[in-house]
Amino acid sequence: EMRGSLVKAFGKILKRAALCPKSDGSTNSNIFSIVTLSNKIFFVQRIEIEKDDSPQMFESIEKEIASFEDKKNGVVLFLMSLILSRGVSTVKSDMDTDQDAKLVGEYGHCTQELLNLLLCGMAVSNTHDGNKSLGNMILRGIPCNPPVGYLSHLEYLRYVKIGNY
Repeated sequence: EMRGSLVKAFGKILKRAALCPKSDGSTNSNIFSIVTLSNKIFFVQRIEIEKDDSPQMFESIEKEIASFEDKKNGVVLFLMSLILSRGVSTVKSDMDTDQDAKLVGEYGHCTQELLNLLLCGMAVSNTHDGNKSLGNMILRGIPCNPPVGYLSHLEYLRYVKIGNY
């Protein structure tokens, strides 16, 4: 039962990243990726998905779920799958700036961009609703209502407001 829930969660996260529109509003691909590792060689499966939750999508993930459960490489393989499902260039263009943009911070913590990629399918740099204009700069925020929301301790203390989604 736990494994089935993990397969469903991974499938929905990868699907969201693959189907979420690009920052410029154009459509992204309907193909998600599963990255596995065998004998120090990476294998990438690219699987076409439909808008509906197709059994093929979940079956593909279920076949490879042991790779994601691996204590040494599982998280990295899942993140590689997530980034390839979204597209490397699309992930970069989701961020406010691609000069110093990172998904993993200085001390190995995930950045806001990675958290947003996991939760809403786009690697946007901010947590406010939609895009905000700041002079000649556009600050990209959460494009739609994600299935899981945020609650920052700073928001609880009313120091910041995350958004209404």
